[in-house]
Amino acid sequence: MSNNPFYYKVLDKIFYSDLRALEYISSKLKNDKPLINKPNTGLEADFPHYLANKGALEFNLNLGVMHQDWTNEPQHDIEYYREQTCRALESKYDKIVLGYSGGTDSETILETFKKIGTRNIHLLNGMNAESHVFSKTRTELNADLAKRVQKKHRKDIDNLGWQVDIGKVWNTTNEKQYEDMITDYKIGHWSGDYKNVNGWHQDSGKVRLTKTKTSNTAFVLGQEKPEILIENDWWVYKLLHQVWDLPLAAMDPNSEVVYFWVNDFEPNLIKKLSHLKAKEMDKIFCELKIKPTPENCYQLCSTLHASKYYDRVTKAMGFKAISPLLQSSSTKIGGEWFKLDAKTQLESQKKHSQQTLNKNKIANDYFDQEIVKKVDSRFINKNKRTFIPIWGRSIKIRPVSEALGKIISDKDTR
Repeated sequence: MSNNPFYYKVLDKIFYSDLRALEYISSKLKNDKPLINKPNTGLEADFPHYLANKGALEFNLNLGVMHQDWTNEPQHDIEYYREQTCRALESKYDKIVLGYSGGTDSETILETFKKIGTRNIHLLNGMNAESHVFSKTRTELNADLAKRVQKKHRKDIDNLGWQVDIGKVWNTTNEKQYEDMITDYKIGHWSGDYKNVNGWHQDSGKVRLTKTKTSNTAFVLGQEKPEILIENDWWVYKLLHQVWDLPLAAMDPNSEVVYFWVNDFEPNLIKKLSHLKAKEMDKIFCELKIKPTPENCYQLCSTLHASKYYDRVTKAMGFKAISPLLQSSSTKIGGEWFKLDAKTQLESQKKHSQQTLNKNKIANDYFDQEIVKKVDSRFINKNKRTFIPIWGRSIKIRPVSEALGKIISDKDTR
């Protein structure tokens, strides 16, 4: 996989920065009435979904699987496809660096590598000095994680020659580097890579978290689980651009980035996950006897945010974290631990980092003075200084069940 793993398709052009993409579509919207005069019914009444499904503004991964048919559920269980992915990575790469947090993604991946006996894995858990090192929530979480890793995986660490780095520190950009990266459009998406002024892709160049003697090294990331919505009585897979931060930049440049759950090594892995989640969501909405509107899907079953059925849908897909906290949705956006961590990080930045405060001012000033002039107001949230979501096109997974279809039909006729 390329280290430019995703892109934005805007009409007939491709971009690698959401800011570039939004500037371009904004310039086109001024004179394109058909794009503005959209329908007022159904999912397409939501402007970002409408533009994605129309092919006007679409987020995508640079992978063949994104253009395949997903409607036939792969016949084997999810464990089989996880193992197939691990074996493919093991056979291609001499060394595997796993971005590791102990959460449902990375711990499930590690358990699969462990099952097939993969050697020479490097578990890497990174912290940047500006955002995490002085944050009590992060240091306590990492201390607990280090203990749990040793207790659970000590034998395999010794026998398989694994390297473990928990809380490995690197340095993000200084003010000048940060400003240059923004103005040069070296960004993936504004909210995660740059408005988050100590984002994963920002690197001062002072520290490399891995050094490798071979160019044949995979940096494996367990990116987010499938986001499943309903559209025209079909469960569909949707990409959301704000989830996909650019990869950690403080890595040896010889490392090749691989997303574990969505890849061309084993395309059936993401297809199977999507079917499993869609089936579980179908059961949930049948039990609740409510219509699975996009809003209901987000609030009840999203794996991006804290949600009521988060644990149920993640278990249905076979995910298991190393601790109860990391298994829950508390660490997800809006969760209790997430909110406490955000508050704690902000307090630590005020005490320990004038550089972070300076970078925040640079970002805010750039948004207020430059971005608002170039990006159509429908794409921005001025108060939060962020962009609205850019969605991928809808990929059909499976039709809704007969029982859920009846619920939807009954609701529509009332």
